[in-house]
Amino acid sequence: MCFEKSGFLPGRWSSYRRQNPLFLFDVEKWMTLTGKVSIKALGRLTSGRSYKMDSQNGGRLMSGKPRMKGSSAVSMLLLSLILALCRGEADSRDVTRLIAGGGSHTAALRSNGALWSWGSNHTGQLGDFPTNCLISEPVRVGAEDTWIAVSAGGAHTAALKADGSLWTWGYNGEGTLGDGTNENRPLPVRVGADSDWIAVTAGCVHTAALKVDGTLWAWGRNACGQIGDGSYVDRKVPVRVGDGNAWIAVSAGSAHTLALKSDGTLWAWGRNTEGQLGNGTLEDKKIPTKVCAGAGNDIRGAAFSDYASLRLPGGDIRRPPYLPIDPQVQWIAAASGGAHSVALRSDGTLWTWGLNNDGQLGDGSYTKRPAPVRVGHDNDWVSISAGCLHVAALKSDGTLWAWGANDFGQLGDLTYTKKHTPVNIGNENKWIAVACGCLHTIALKADGTLWTWGRNVYGQLGDGTLENKAFPVHVQELK
Repeated sequence: MCFEKSGFLPGRWSSYRRQNPLFLFDVEKWMTLTGKVSIKALGRLTSGRSYKMDSQNGGRLMSGKPRMKGSSAVSMLLLSLILALCRGEADSRDVTRLIAGGGSHTAALRSNGALWSWGSNHTGQLGDFPTNCLISEPVRVGAEDTWIAVSAGGAHTAALKADGSLWTWGYNGEGTLGDGTNENRPLPVRVGADSDWIAVTAGCVHTAALKVDGTLWAWGRNACGQIGDGSYVDRKVPVRVGDGNAWIAVSAGSAHTLALKSDGTLWAWGRNTEGQLGNGTLEDKKIPTKVCAGAGNDIRGAAFSDYASLRLPGGDIRRPPYLPIDPQVQWIAAASGGAHSVALRSDGTLWTWGLNNDGQLGDGSYTKRPAPVRVGHDNDWVSISAGCLHVAALKSDGTLWAWGANDFGQLGDLTYTKKHTPVNIGNENKWIAVACGCLHTIALKADGTLWTWGRNVYGQLGDGTLENKAFPVHVQELK
């Protein structure tokens, strides 16, 4: 059994939604929200075929057809995401296009390529400001305008530039930044010399990233096997996860990692004391292990005595409320939380597993689940994000929902009471993106305005105060 060091909280990850999406992933796992998509990267992802977007017709694909390996649902995923990011209501305006929540800080990327941050800067995680301080209003990270993606971790930040280079800053005690040292960095430092990075995710004290060739790399703290390289040794520089090249998405949690392959299978590794790996066991894993798809389908290797009961350590047999999952339906998105996980399937259903003390699984109970359980009966979910103890998700109609812990108002429902089923945030249907920090939440509206709520003792809400908020508040303009 392993425990995360106190004082460093897991980072969270954002998701992006557009009207009538095909299949969308967590945005910061991919290349850009600014339209600066790498042509070389796009060519490799689509087997070298060329495509043309009709800007007068909603950004629809006009020619070409993807030939990626795997089912058509997952094969279209990358291209669908790129199309969604390059079109939209605010393409011609300088607006916030990407959001990321960390342990006690927040980052946002503008469509002009400028990066902004606010909140705690005690380890330099804001990127260009005096350390040992907090900033309650958005401040720009340097003067560059070539940033295309960002992810906020426990006390560090990782970001990509348009040239494919990867940069990190903030806490570096276990090699979290991947620069070969253990020194905190208040300014961005480049990770190696490679220029083929296309996605990055910052966890609590570890980081993972994807390259354009489909390989997956990770570094930082590895006490629970969250790096996935078969060891429990901390890594100061990127190490490859396995020998495959079919990875298309990755999400780093507190001490576990989730990643998706092009065939629609979902894999997990790292800490598993609460069942957050979703493989039916409570044992840590130091190499990728397939997430089981629920009772009645693909539970090989899980600790099931039969399809209706789960054998826990000590011989206790309990009957879980697992619902069958259609084997033809694939995973299309995933997000790692503190000790829980959440994922979407191609039929629009939403599934969760792991720790559930605060109702963060949204299944109407407070019971931990070591295998996926479905959240309600809706099939119109399109975007997800996981915090330390809560979850936020978007539906295709533009409504925003949240559940789990609510001690600091992070659910945004005007209360401080935890919820074990999804609750609607307000009555609006204009939300297009959401990201969970550890104990706060960030969301974007279709008009380009940015809103936050939840814990604010470090100024992570960016509203110029240090007061917690149980309802969405407008973040000051990033100009």
